[in-house]
Amino acid sequence: MKDTFSQAELEIINNIISSKQLKTLLTSFEDLSGYTKDEIWSIVDGLGDLIGYDPVKDDIDSLGLQADTMIEKLIRLLIRRGEFD
Repeated sequence: MKDTFSQAELEIINNIISSKQLKTLLTSFEDLSGYTKDEIWSIVDGLGDLIGYDPVKDDIDSLGLQADTMIEKLIRLLIRRGEFD
């Protein structure tokens, strides 16, 4: 299964990339091939900061669910590259 990012996911990740002053913004999931392991972990860290709590659902909020999905995709990428440790 090939991972991709939706346009909304790309916007969220690009906001993190901009705030952390990493490399160029992403236009697709494949653009991550130019990112190092540490840069990808920096994006994962930024996504983790987006996870909040929804007291009505007694679960993580909707942005957190979206961030969690993106984190999973990034970890799968690191695993495929042999860089997950």
